[in-house]
Amino acid sequence: MKKFLTVLLVLFAAVLTAHSQESIEQMFNKSWETKDSIERKSLREYIAENDSASKYGLFSRAWLLGEKYKILASKKLYSAAISLDSTFWQAYYNRGINYMDMEKEESAIQDFSSVIKFNPLFSDAYFNRGVLYSYNGNYKKALTDLEKAIELTPENKEAYYNHGKILMKNFKDYSGALSDFNAAINIDSVYANAFIERGTAYNYMDNIKASLSDFARAIEIDASLESAYFSRGLLYLYCTKQYEKAAADYSACIQLDPEKSYYYRLRALAYYNLDDYTSAITDINTAIDMNPKTPEYYVFKGDVLAILKNDTTAFIEYNTALKLNPSDSSVFIKMGYARYIMKQYSNALKDYSAAIKFNPKYSEAYCGRGNVYLAIKDYKNALQDFNKAISLSPEYSYAYLRRARLYVIQKDYEKALTDYTKILEFDPDDGLTLIDRGYTYLQADDYEKARTDLNKAVELLPENKDAYYFRGLVYSFGFKDHKNALSDYKKALELQPGDEYALFQCAYSYSKLDSLDKAVEYYTRVIEINPAGTGAYINRGLVYAHHGEVNKACSDFTKAKALGDRDADDYIEEYCGNNY
Repeated sequence: MKKFLTVLLVLFAAVLTAHSQESIEQMFNKSWETKDSIERKSLREYIAENDSASKYGLFSRAWLLGEKYKILASKKLYSAAISLDSTFWQAYYNRGINYMDMEKEESAIQDFSSVIKFNPLFSDAYFNRGVLYSYNGNYKKALTDLEKAIELTPENKEAYYNHGKILMKNFKDYSGALSDFNAAINIDSVYANAFIERGTAYNYMDNIKASLSDFARAIEIDASLESAYFSRGLLYLYCTKQYEKAAADYSACIQLDPEKSYYYRLRALAYYNLDDYTSAITDINTAIDMNPKTPEYYVFKGDVLAILKNDTTAFIEYNTALKLNPSDSSVFIKMGYARYIMKQYSNALKDYSAAIKFNPKYSEAYCGRGNVYLAIKDYKNALQDFNKAISLSPEYSYAYLRRARLYVIQKDYEKALTDYTKILEFDPDDGLTLIDRGYTYLQADDYEKARTDLNKAVELLPENKDAYYFRGLVYSFGFKDHKNALSDYKKALELQPGDEYALFQCAYSYSKLDSLDKAVEYYTRVIEINPAGTGAYINRGLVYAHHGEVNKACSDFTKAKALGDRDADDYIEEYCGNNY
């Protein structure tokens, strides 16, 4: 009887244990499926307390440790649960998350692969493995996993988001990326990061307006997203040239993270473009203080100082940059230019030659050195360097421009015109080159072509004084059309009041139009600006002579002679007789 009771009690205990285990499993499944974090925690606390040694108890204990950021201890308990059941996919998944937190990506990938082996319909495993593959550079595998995650869970905005980032950044598939970001935003209309990435995709597709709109929307959703300000600031700075807005965006970046030196560098660049050089210097000094071993910062500071004509100080900054990066040929070019501006031609030649030594294919270095040779009238070497610059960079417009001006100095107008025409093949609406070519046509006595070029230049650059002045010369000396010439000279004076040459030509045109009083007035204004110039005295004297005011004429001729005019004696002899 006693033996019978013992057996009965054992059987009863087994039944109770089976029912209890079934209840624990149900509780675990509920804890896995619930979206309620409080319910999940309560269920797992119960399981951990009442069935601590089972796989479910070990899992629950591991999870609770993970909630306290005890990742290593949590990982060990998940491993213990897996040792009890090698198919326990939930434990593999959570241990994989632990490995991600520990930055052990390969171990995490193995665990997520195990999850997929035992539960091929669990989309989160594909998602996380896909993200890890992208970290490791396995972009094709990453795309495959993320596509599977989307197939299993079409509302997974993060899967679309990450899939789009890979397409955009690693495969240059901007339209595909755009489709993914649109899908993510359709799922969550306030998904700020998706707006940022979509804005980036629009930028790659040259849709700047849409890009700016998306960055603005991201900021509207979350004003603390410095990456949105940063990206929008770049567009303002480099694309739309809205420098005040760029400065404001980098100010926001600095407020959010004042420890990033490049934010100050970018704001300094915005200030530089606003001609606020004081603020630019202040910001670049801050950037240098924060990161004193960045040569680019010293180069920028040198550029600002060069604009301010502090060439000696600019040179010091460039020299500091070279100490940090001794082989940077671009800095040698800037140093060469600074010395060229200071007329230290010998040292400028050395700097440009050093740039060429470090980079023998640097066309700008040859062109810069050619400019120095041009300044010291070494036309042979100047031409050689301009030719070399053009051979290295056949579309380098500035090299053609400098060579053309050398040809003009040598009065080889045909070659000069060929170079100006080449520049205009690159950009037919280059107004400044049209002015240069028009003036060269004038010197070559091809007045029709000169007028054609200068007419177009006036249309393109209506605020450019030279376009009107040179066209006035064409009217004066090419077509003897002094009325139109006078109109152009006066327009040049509106744009640059007090310009000596425009005043002189106005006076000349008035004299040809028999407006002698006006001619005298304008020659007098020229003399007031440049009392050492002889031409205005000679011409005013001729006007006085035609007026019949011989004494005034002879006084002007005598003044011109005193100033060294070689032709003054001829005029004195013709108009003044022996009294002078």
